Parts: sequence; C-alpha cells; structure tokens
Amino acid sequence: KTGVPVVPLKEDDLKGFELTEAKKLKIGLFQRYWGGNADEGWTRLLLEKFGFEYQTIMDQDILSGDLSDRIDVLIVPSDRYDFIVDPTDPKDERTKSMLQWFGDTVPAEYKSGIGEAGMDKLKAFVNSGGRLITLDKSCDFAIDLFGYNLENAGKGLTDNEYSTHGSTLWADIDPTHKIAYGMPKELAIYNYDSPILKINERFRAEKYQVFMRYQKADVLQSGRLVGEDLIVDQPAGILVSQGEGEVVMFGTPVQFRAQTHGTFKLLFNCLV
Repeated sequence: KTGVPVVPLKEDDLKGFELTEAKKLKIGLFQRYWGGNADEGWTRLLLEKFGFEYQTIMDQDILSGDLSDRIDVLIVPSDRYDFIVDPTDPKDERTKSMLQWFGDTVPAEYKSGIGEAGMDKLKAFVNSGGRLITLDKSCDFAIDLFGYNLENAGKGLTDNEYSTHGSTLWADIDPTHKIAYGMPKELAIYNYDSPILKINERFRAEKYQVFMRYQKADVLQSGRLVGEDLIVDQPAGILVSQGEGEVVMFGTPVQFRAQTHGTFKLLFNCLV
C-alpha cells in the first residue's frame, strides 16, 4: 500500500548488527505558533503518506508535563531556536527580521513559545525514557537544551562563507547503527544551508554516536557548495544517550518536503 518492500534476512546478513525489538511507538509532532512552520506541514504529510499515527504536540501540551504519558518520541521539525522557545525576545538577527516581516499580523494569543519551563519539561521527558528527534536547523535547539559540547559551525556565517541552498552532498553511513538499519554505506544527502555539526568533546566523545558523516573530500554530488572545508568529515547524524532516553540530531533535512525518499528510512527507524 505504501510501496515499502519487506525482505527477509538470512542469518549471515545480521552479523555486526545489534538486534533490537521493534515496537509501535506513540509519536508526537511538535507544531509551534507564529505563522506556522512549513517543515512541520511537510513532515505531517510524510507521516500520513506512510501510515504513521501521530499526535500534534503544541506549547501547552509540553508545558502540561504529561508528555511521557502521551508519547514515546517527539519530532521537532526544522526551525529556529527563538521560534521554539521565545519568539517575543529573539536573539538571532535572522529571526528578528522574520518577526518584523510578520509585523502585527499574529494575534496575541498565538505569540507563544515553550520558554524555560517548557525546556525543563522536555528535559524531563527525555531523561525519563523519551526520544527527541530534531531535524536540520532544530539541532541548535537540542544542543542548547542539554548543553551538549557540540556546535553548529555554520551558524552566523554569510553566504560567501558557507552556502548550499539545496544541494546533494556525499555522506558515509553506518548501517550497523540502529538509526541507519537498511541504509547503504554511501549516499548523497540533501543539504539546504544545513547546520555543520562539530563535536568539541575531548573526554567523553564516545557519548556522541555518529551514524552519518560527510565524506572527507569531494563532498559535493550535485549543486553548489561554498565552504567545503568547513563541512568535510563532519557529522550529519548524531545520537546521544540522555538519561534513560536519547536525542537524535539530523543535521540534514532527511524528510525535506516529503521528497527525499533516499533518507526517509533514517527518520522511520527512529519511530520503532
């Protein structure tokens, strides 16, 4: 019905894999205010096209503190930190200009954000066993939320310093990692001025499990790439164990506009 083939594996095919029990997780998809988020709409379309049941999770749902009773995994579509946390007090110049564009068109009751209280609720959700998935630009939110020793090395750079604006870049993938089961070892992935995730941890670097990484040279497969030296050999997908739960950061829009079929599986693997 959804065009997904089911292929039985032989015992030899399983060597090197850590087998885990697949179960149907209760999925939440974060939807914020302030004019809506197109990436949330595309992600919603993707889930519906492939038959995933989900709940829409909004600011008040997070602030209520009962996420663990309602969902097992929360997807945060690509978005800017300020729009998620507090759009009334933006720190980012790009966010400020976007808010000026909106002007006074947004009613007061929709000028919302999860705030510090919501961030505390999300921490509790993950630490008690929940899974948080951040897509593309929302990785900045995850890094700040848990104070990870990571950075987005592309943040604040001009187009003359770093730009892809919709290109495909070569990446190496670890198909033995549970997030990358069923993936090829090499794949062209989509990048739209996406974060450049850089691990700065020197003592506990093993806590950051890299399951997808941009190749070490000649990374551009198709399109335009300014700042290749910044992105080569950097992670494009990281899993971090956090308390009893975990955080999955996709530094690339693996579900972009429900069109990037080659990387849908990376997101779907997070939902079982």
